[in-house]
Amino acid sequence: MSRPAPSRYSRFAQLLAGSLLVASCGSEPGAKPLLHQEISTQIQGWLAQQPEVQLKSSLFPLATESKLSQTLERHSKAMKLPGAVVAIAASQQTWVQATGSSDLDQQVALQPDDRFRLGNLSELFAAVVCLQLVEEESLSLKDPIANWLPTEISRSIPDAKKITVRQLLNHTSALPDLDVAAFEQAVKADPSHRWTAAEMMPFMTQPASRARGGFTYSRLNYLLLELIIERAGGSSLAEAIQTRIVQPLDLKNTYVELSATKTIAHGYQDWDGDGSREDVTQPLINTGLGLGNQAMISNAPDLIRFFQALFQQKKLLTPAAQQQMLTIVEMRKGGYGLGILNSLTRWGETWGQTDADATGFSSAVVYLPVHDLIVVAWTNTANAESQPISLIDASLEIVLGNLSKIPASATTQW
Repeated sequence: MSRPAPSRYSRFAQLLAGSLLVASCGSEPGAKPLLHQEISTQIQGWLAQQPEVQLKSSLFPLATESKLSQTLERHSKAMKLPGAVVAIAASQQTWVQATGSSDLDQQVALQPDDRFRLGNLSELFAAVVCLQLVEEESLSLKDPIANWLPTEISRSIPDAKKITVRQLLNHTSALPDLDVAAFEQAVKADPSHRWTAAEMMPFMTQPASRARGGFTYSRLNYLLLELIIERAGGSSLAEAIQTRIVQPLDLKNTYVELSATKTIAHGYQDWDGDGSREDVTQPLINTGLGLGNQAMISNAPDLIRFFQALFQQKKLLTPAAQQQMLTIVEMRKGGYGLGILNSLTRWGETWGQTDADATGFSSAVVYLPVHDLIVVAWTNTANAESQPISLIDASLEIVLGNLSKIPASATTQW
């Protein structure tokens, strides 16, 4: 398993935004959207006066597509990536391109619609399912997790009677993370073992002295949510995502890993620490694949459709449920809602998710409400946090320009 993940979200914010809005957001009872209304209005009004940054609904000019292609190629070669994909959805058009290889040994070219591991992007899917169950009154965000977990697991969780479902979703439960070193040794001893969420509990580290309500990343949160989804919804996580998201949106390349046998691009990382990348594609190594915290397989076109349904078409959540999802708690930089990241960039507010530690893959997806724009980037190598974010950053600069003059306020840091 790759290095511990608590810093991945702050790294996302630093790389994507450069400078971020850091609002004062409290714990669960007082959590607020990161952008105060007056700040959001100010920025949107300023952008409306800048004609050069308005994204047109017509096709991208050929010159823009050429620059995007050149940037993707140049970045991939400079970072020595096996392969990379970027997709940009703007109103009535989606531009997507791939470069490099999906299989280095066989020299198979990477395709724009190749499938890959989402890693932490899986949290978005689990959060949508949870919020749908809440809307159906099968579950409440205020429920103590002890109400839903098996007794033998609940007893091993500190304060299981006080931690709520919401606190799992937004990583404010104060639960300890997994002991990465111990779990890595267990994986190396049996690389193809299919782990269950319950089997991960013994790898929980000793709880640190921290208070609930503040953001602290822990893999355990979404492992426990998997168990809660199954109890509240009466089906497995794979079945819930299939019936509630995949089938309604006709996402033909999206599924919970290990629940299907479709091929994915080969993923690479330096697993044994010898300085060279190894092919770590399932079934060679299984670091808890298919579980709630890193369940999903998908591709760039499907992620675009998922984000369009979530934010533009509003097919997945009611307005009330979406408001719950987009209510954030403060992180070191930026904010975290229910399964989703929030930050303010030089191009305006973004909502999205990122992962640099999925076995063999790194990825990021963002939605920019001001421009109604969705961007996906992924590479088939892990341990390279800046790659997808740098690709998104470079692509946005080509499409939207360098918006370095967005007016600052007392609560922005540029």
